[in-house]
Amino acid sequence: MGWKFWRRNTNDPLAKILFENYRLNMLTIPREKASVGDLYMRDGEASQLSTPGSITNFLEPTLELPPTTADEFMADEVSNVSSHNLSANLVIDFVEGFLTVLLGRAIAAKIRATFEEKKTQAIQIQFGSLSRDALDVFALGNKLKDHKLKKDSALYDSDRRYYVVCGVARAQSIIIVAQDDKNKEVGLNAQVINSLNLTGTGSIEQSAAKQITFKGAKKLAFGVELYELRYDTDEQRLKLDMPTGAFTVRGPPAAYVGKDESMFFELE
Repeated sequence: MGWKFWRRNTNDPLAKILFENYRLNMLTIPREKASVGDLYMRDGEASQLSTPGSITNFLEPTLELPPTTADEFMADEVSNVSSHNLSANLVIDFVEGFLTVLLGRAIAAKIRATFEEKKTQAIQIQFGSLSRDALDVFALGNKLKDHKLKKDSALYDSDRRYYVVCGVARAQSIIIVAQDDKNKEVGLNAQVINSLNLTGTGSIEQSAAKQITFKGAKKLAFGVELYELRYDTDEQRLKLDMPTGAFTVRGPPAAYVGKDESMFFELE
């Protein structure tokens, strides 16, 4: 699946806030169980990262993470900002993936079919009910001073690079405005809306202006803040660096997330 609608240098207002203010690496497939303290591996200069494990299992002595601040409110500057019109051909996979995890595969498939049937050309997206889990990076840095990487681990290699999650952004809803090939707003019919609302697993609300709000019962991680964890051989201690690049996290073999400057990466 191609991810070409946002790049690091984009002028899109939503993307700029997420990257410049929160330095998020966006997940192409939102997850419920992304966690602070997750650790990713990278082979050499490859742009692709592994699926995560816990940093606590890769250090010696065993690391006790500093306290995590959970469900911290993310400012209105994010919640009240919509993206520009994005090409439906490029963004609909992301929308379907988000809704599949949030509301279920059957509902997500119906919504995608509706957008395709009505010849949707452009989609604006906006995240709602936003929160952030995070730990104090300085507190983590202080704790790391007495630890080292487990070099006897089967996953250790001197050429590998390691990245720890210090913040997770979550959303409980996604808000969409879709337009067809005649620049008219695309709406959902009552049958699709009622099919979800009757299940009790979530809700769909549609305004008179065809702004559609999809809300689930759980919050999904849609972006993570990464710091590189490395061992300085000269000073013989661990260090945390803030990476400036974007990464691709391993997903299904057929997945494709674009070039390295993409804001998105793939998770299984």
